Amino acid sequence: MLSGLVLQSAALATGPIVGVQPIMVAELACTLVLSGLVFHTRLRTRDWIAAVGMAAAVGLLLFALAPGRGDPGRSPRWSGCWGAR
Repeated sequence: MLSGLVLQSAALATGPIVGVQPIMVAELACTLVLSGLVFHTRLRTRDWIAAVGMAAAVGLLLFALAPGRGDPGRSPRWSGCWGAR
């Protein structure tokens, strides 16, 4: 578990969050399928619906937000609530 946290931290340190976060979410669906194989259990319908729904939601979010490169010199207006300028 600790190694997974370290690898995710390294991925976020080296890549943009818009590229890393969907991979981290997809990891949950892969873990669900692999756990079924390892423990010799069948995934229930609600498990498959949850995995597909999660993947669809991330895809829809990325499509709706249309992320792109930003201007690193300009911070959003709401960043002032954290004291970052």
